[in-house]
Amino acid sequence: MHNVPRIVGTAAVAFCSLLCGCQLSPLVVPAKKPPAVERYEAAREIEKYATDARNGGSDAPWGDAAAVETRVLWSKRLAETTIETGALAAHDAYGQHVARMELMLQETQLLHENGRKGAIEVEALRFHVADAKLQLERTTNSRTWLP
Repeated sequence: MHNVPRIVGTAAVAFCSLLCGCQLSPLVVPAKKPPAVERYEAAREIEKYATDARNGGSDAPWGDAAAVETRVLWSKRLAETTIETGALAAHDAYGQHVARMELMLQETQLLHENGRKGAIEVEALRFHVADAKLQLERTTNSRTWLP
C-alpha cells in the first residue's frame, strides 16, 4: 500500500511525458506542390510522350486523349455556365469541377493499372486536375477574376 502513490505518480508523469512528447514532436507532412507546378510537370510529361513517339516513327501516343479533352471541356463549361447563371458562386462551381476532374483521374488510373488506358491519358488528367485547382485557387484569391 505504501507504493501505490509512488506508482500512480510515476504513471502520471510517464503519461504526461508521453502526451507532451507527442505534441512536441514534429509532424511530418508531405510537401504539397502548388497546382501550377503540378500542371507544368504533367504538361512536360505529355510532351515527352509525344516527342518519344515522333522519334520512334509514330504520330503520337494520344490514345483516348481526345475523349478526355472533350469530357474536361464540358465539365469546365458546366462550371462556367453555372457561374454565369448565378446558380453557384465561382468557388463552388470550380470546386465541383475539381471534384469531377479528380474522379476522372482516379477512374483513369484504375483503367491504366488494368491495361485499358495509356499513361498519356493519366498525365492529361493530372494536368486537368491541376488546372482545375488553379482555377479554383484564382477564384478564391481574387473575387473579381473571371475565366
